[in-house]
Amino acid sequence: MPDDEAVAWAASPVAAALPGQGRLAVPEVVPRAEARWAWLLSDGGEPRNWMLLLAPLLGWHGDGWVGIGWGAVAAAFTGVLPTVILRFGERRQYWGDRHVRRRQDRIVAAPGVMASVITGTALLHGFGAPVEVTALVTAMVAVLLALLVVTFFWKVSVHSAVASGALTILVTVFGPWLLVLAPVVLLIGCSRVRLRCHTAGQVGLGLQPGRHEVSTLSLPTCPCSAGSMAAEESEHMQLIHRWLAGEVVNNNVGIKVVGGPSNGRTKIVKLGSDGTPPARFRTSGGRAGPDRHLYEAVRSTNAPAGWVYSHIGIDPTPETETTHRLEQRPNPLD
Repeated sequence: MPDDEAVAWAASPVAAALPGQGRLAVPEVVPRAEARWAWLLSDGGEPRNWMLLLAPLLGWHGDGWVGIGWGAVAAAFTGVLPTVILRFGERRQYWGDRHVRRRQDRIVAAPGVMASVITGTALLHGFGAPVEVTALVTAMVAVLLALLVVTFFWKVSVHSAVASGALTILVTVFGPWLLVLAPVVLLIGCSRVRLRCHTAGQVGLGLQPGRHEVSTLSLPTCPCSAGSMAAEESEHMQLIHRWLAGEVVNNNVGIKVVGGPSNGRTKIVKLGSDGTPPARFRTSGGRAGPDRHLYEAVRSTNAPAGWVYSHIGIDPTPETETTHRLEQRPNPLD
């Protein structure tokens, strides 16, 4: 039976009334023995793994060990819980498998995954998680919504969408040298085509969120709905670039960090009602090692934001004493 007829039959009331007839067969993929490297790339580059890596990494960049904790929370709602939901649906035969290869099944599975990601996003915003972490999950919500719209009409590669978006964020936060990972994103997309999970056009559409920053990715794309998805991601990335450039947007701004183990980084902070940033912040882990380093907000006419965070030394206070966010605001310097 041709594929279009099979879809129509599976959706019909007659098929729904017959045991086992209301489900479409899972599309055939290449056996593991015939494409080991493609399976390795596909399994390693699945969306869950990107989120499990990226969320704690951005948390560490934003707030040291505390940020890693927030990143773990984000990873739980964007990577772990969606996987649990998909495996549950697979066992209950709501869809074919945890990769949800059928386009029609993706529409059924999407609400559960979206509920997990949106809940995590709300909690992170509500409890004051680092901006880097909340920006990540907010971007994921935008991309998932765009992909859901496309999925009503065409199947799109979520592997490619998440990998491309992750690379875009890594390059934005840590610098253009991470463009060396662009071939990995491309290979993940190629693996999906090799396994017959997607066509080249479906993979190309998935790569759209990062197309401005990752110019080396040139797989063919389908014009349908690509603009809406790219627009969502582009708007979010423009917001991050404005913060990093020192522009105050939504009462947040990026402030350059000077001295100490975090020298050269930019910390995105929320300004107080008087327009001043938090007086100090503390960081540890990563390049800072086990010591907790203190930075103090200092006015600077040379900085785009008008402020810099200057390293003032290692924090001598006990671990139980919190100095990350102080009620006190720095006094403007003449």
